[in-house]
Amino acid sequence: MEAKKGALLPHPLRLISLLSFTAVMCFFDFSMALEGSPFCRENERVALLDFKASHSTNATLMDSWKGLNCCEWEGVKCHSSSSHVVSLRVYRIPWNITGYTNSVMLNASSLTRLGQLQHLGLSSFAGVLPIKELSKLKNLRELILDFNEFSGGIPEEVGLLSSLQVLYLNGNRLQGRIPSTLGNLSLLNSLQLYENQLSGSIPESLGSLLSLEWLGLGNNKLEGSIPSTLGNLSLLNELLLYGNQLSGSIPESLGSLLSLKRLDLGENKLEGSIPCELDTTQFCTFNESSFSGNPNLNTQGKRCSTTLSSNVPTGPSDDDGEDEDEGEEGWVEMTPAVYAFIALGYAIGIWGALAFLFFGNKRGHACVRAMDAIVSRLFRAFCRKH
Repeated sequence: MEAKKGALLPHPLRLISLLSFTAVMCFFDFSMALEGSPFCRENERVALLDFKASHSTNATLMDSWKGLNCCEWEGVKCHSSSSHVVSLRVYRIPWNITGYTNSVMLNASSLTRLGQLQHLGLSSFAGVLPIKELSKLKNLRELILDFNEFSGGIPEEVGLLSSLQVLYLNGNRLQGRIPSTLGNLSLLNSLQLYENQLSGSIPESLGSLLSLEWLGLGNNKLEGSIPSTLGNLSLLNELLLYGNQLSGSIPESLGSLLSLKRLDLGENKLEGSIPCELDTTQFCTFNESSFSGNPNLNTQGKRCSTTLSSNVPTGPSDDDGEDEDEGEEGWVEMTPAVYAFIALGYAIGIWGALAFLFFGNKRGHACVRAMDAIVSRLFRAFCRKH
């Protein structure tokens, strides 16, 4: 029998159509899930399990490393198309009781099998820096090993990490000299070595890091003069050399660091005057606290005294007070009644939407108009009283 125009399909046909539509949608959702959640490579999953097995798993996110898809493990990220592991962050919960900690000796040999690794962050580990092993990771861009208990020196092989952009080794127990091979890392954007026990002089090769924007070498045992080559770092935003035993004068070349926003040379043995020339006056934008703790350094000489003192806050001026008074005019005092009207506005918006859903267009419009009239009367009454 021919179906009438606009009539529903017979029950079996409706069921088939519904099942077909459901199957298509499920396939679409499954494809999107595969695209958004890559499935890890077996050799890299085994490498991660070997890394887990070689360390204590007490109070660590590696306890959750279970299942076949390592891309879904906590702290692990994979490339969306190649499925290679590109990021690994293993942070253990640290504790310290009467000098004893839960840091474990790091064995990074299995990580060398993650050939496409780009970001590596490890916390609460000890031992020597695994730079020799990690230097095989030619795609490594970020190495975050700060605030661990690594000791010994920084290996010369650090210069082999040619793709490195961020290196955080601060907050450890590192000793010895800063390797000059760091100057080979031409892509390095941030170098943080502060709060260690590094000694010797600052390598002049650091002046070759033309992409460097942040340099932190504070709270070490560095000595000698500040290399004039640091003046080549035209992109440098932050230079922190505080808390060392640096001596001699501040190089004139540092006065040309026009991108510098933060400077701390305090608590050293610097002497002479501050480079503050007429055509390159960036150093003159910093107040005396950036140079404090250097008793033989002249911070009030003829070349810098005027500019330095003008950057030290001296309290609000009369003009500032007038601006503040003018800025306060025109503001409405936020009384409880004002807050009540704001809340009422939200309520009307919600109930107005519900009115259209439950009562249809005509009755919905009537409800909204009624509520609007009530609020208008209340607001006029409020205005007359205030």
